[in-house]
Amino acid sequence: MVLLAGMLSSCAVHSYDIPTGPWAPAPGTEAAAAWQSATDECPRILALRASLRLSGRVGPQSIPGIRSATLGVAVTAQDDVGLEARHSGQVLFRLGGTAERTVLFWAEGPRTLAAPAADLVDALIGVRVTPKQLLAILAGCAAVSGTPESVERADQELRASTSEGHVFLARVSGAWRVRAARFAGLQISYDLSGPGPGPSAIRIDSAPGAEAAVALSLRLVDVERNPTPALPAATFSVSVPAGALPMTLDELRSWRGGGAVR
Repeated sequence: MVLLAGMLSSCAVHSYDIPTGPWAPAPGTEAAAAWQSATDECPRILALRASLRLSGRVGPQSIPGIRSATLGVAVTAQDDVGLEARHSGQVLFRLGGTAERTVLFWAEGPRTLAAPAADLVDALIGVRVTPKQLLAILAGCAAVSGTPESVERADQELRASTSEGHVFLARVSGAWRVRAARFAGLQISYDLSGPGPGPSAIRIDSAPGAEAAVALSLRLVDVERNPTPALPAATFSVSVPAGALPMTLDELRSWRGGGAVR
């Protein structure tokens, strides 16, 4: 698994203040042009690799375990995922696999666990997303898929309704960009102040009315879209030494909140 170096600021990222409306249908030519401008690159982003740091809380609990780590993440549009967590230069854990089956290797012990990728991501950061969804979130595309069913305007912003939820577009430096999205009980907000084509930071919150209370800030660095050469297969596989003991998703959740993996 490749980990890109870099320590990131732990300053919180603010949730985007989505207009309350009233929303009215946007003119067809404006809607089509805005959507094309904001999402044109998204279908062509087939893989991503980056380093990131997380802060925030899941429910009433902060996340000192995961917050203390620098995470190297790699994801693809084929639902592959690879992740390595380090603290003070030491590997805490690695995971790799596909949406259906991802293997986690916990260095201390050692311990191991195999589960669907969304279950492992949920246990680690409190957000249930597949590798493909995580790719879209990290790439700044949120919940972009196909052509929107409708586009509405409120003030100077647009709301596109898709099969997955709502994508909110705003002008940034004169160009339409994906500024936020709501889908699967989450609100994704993007900090687009950086020099690159994608976000420099991401905020993930529970959408209004969602049961889980999540508020996470992600700071990204060294982001590579469609890395060249392509990510090797070893990025998405984990070798588990003989004798590694089994662990549970509940133990991961406990560690996320500052507990120990026993």
